[in-house]
Amino acid sequence: MIRQSFLKFIFIGVVTTLFSFCVNSKPALQKVVLPVSEGWPPYFFRNNNGFYEGTDISLLSSVLTKMDYSLEFKEDIPIRRLTKYNKGLGFNANVSATFTEERALKYHYSIPYRVENIAVFYINLEFNKFASLEDLIVGSKIGTINLAGYYGKEFEILKSKYKQKLIHSETATRRIKLLMAGRVDYVIGDVKNMEFLLEKNNVTGVRQSSFFVNQQEVSMIFLKTEFDSKFMNNFNKLLKQKLSS
Repeated sequence: MIRQSFLKFIFIGVVTTLFSFCVNSKPALQKVVLPVSEGWPPYFFRNNNGFYEGTDISLLSSVLTKMDYSLEFKEDIPIRRLTKYNKGLGFNANVSATFTEERALKYHYSIPYRVENIAVFYINLEFNKFASLEDLIVGSKIGTINLAGYYGKEFEILKSKYKQKLIHSETATRRIKLLMAGRVDYVIGDVKNMEFLLEKNNVTGVRQSSFFVNQQEVSMIFLKTEFDSKFMNNFNKLLKQKLSS
């Protein structure tokens, strides 16, 4: 009789403890992990205090907070490795992504949240006469760009046709240094990013082409193996509300 009472006491204690744990404990926040290298100001970059900020980061963070997701960063991943997901790299999402069929096989795309404008930047006044990118490529010696990026089908054709006249440089800061040192004739880059860096570094004398290399919508992307359609529907709903507010 004593043994039965003791076992009953133990059983009630275990059940009570488990019930209390289930009621009082909260599940850990699910994580969205972004890859970061040099950064991409003004969209995302590390400030002087070591924290990441920018227009894209602020927008993403505000939506994720409402979804009870945390935002973390995976540092020092080379740009060329961001185009294809590698499980060993440790990130599951990205911002400022243009649409490609290959990427869409692995990632969910959010609704577009801004337009990316790509132009040519140069010092030589003679380049003012060029009315198209192909004219400029033919009429110059060499230019630099992030060749891992996607700037539309027309540029992909030119990139293949004139591959000897375009060199890859990992960061926008590096591309500007090459231009100012006279090692390249021009830089192809995002307008707002180039304007931000030129002003920050007090660089003068750089001109922007009268034409755009490409204008395209960009989205936020999430790895399909970690985020389902329910997540995307909720995310897009909140993102749309944020963009319209």
